[in-house]
Amino acid sequence: MATNLELVESIYAKFDSSDWTTQLIEAYPADYNGDKPSNEYITISIIVGGSERKYGGGKGPTNGALVCEIFTTTGQGQSRTAVISDALDNLLENTYLSTGVDFQTSFVGTPSQDTANSALSRAIYTLPFKTYGEI
Repeated sequence: MATNLELVESIYAKFDSSDWTTQLIEAYPADYNGDKPSNEYITISIIVGGSERKYGGGKGPTNGALVCEIFTTTGQGQSRTAVISDALDNLLENTYLSTGVDFQTSFVGTPSQDTANSALSRAIYTLPFKTYGEI
């Protein structure tokens, strides 16, 4: 039974693995305030929701989502966003972590110009998950 901290750490650990670092795409927590690359990177948010109720009053799996903002150079259309979302899928989609996180199927939005930096486009990648056991 994983705690919220263990759940978050197990997801972030995937972005420290060679499976991700070989992609050469920097990944930052959503609230990171330091310098970021000027051409492309992703930010990561982990949302943990409530548990489903089972018949008889027991708890079912906890629902959540990994939300990544994908930043790419403006003018590339959806092609670079698609490459990065494929890399995220290869890393996580339909995988099960030892903390009980069971990733589902992802979806990604169409890129649009980032309001904070007009040289970048921003798309949202969302990967729902369920976690089994109490957290």
